[in-house]
Amino acid sequence: MDESYLQWLAALPGLGSDKAKRIAARFPTYEHLRAATRTELASVEALTSADLGVLEGLIRSGSGRDASGHLFLCPECGSFAG
Repeated sequence: MDESYLQWLAALPGLGSDKAKRIAARFPTYEHLRAATRTELASVEALTSADLGVLEGLIRSGSGRDASGHLFLCPECGSFAG
């Protein structure tokens, strides 16, 4: 697993390292995460509806930015940035 992906997940609002590890275990890459349905996301133990909202907002927008405009994916290389 890409360590920067795990760090990126852990840095998302409300997630932290425990939830990030659970998400990464189920969806080992960003591409897997983007392809996930809400039902699949909800199958990750300990995720709240707020967590699902954060994840869906990021992966469905395709912009790599959260609602406040913080950049999470480098637009040039696609790598994860905190």
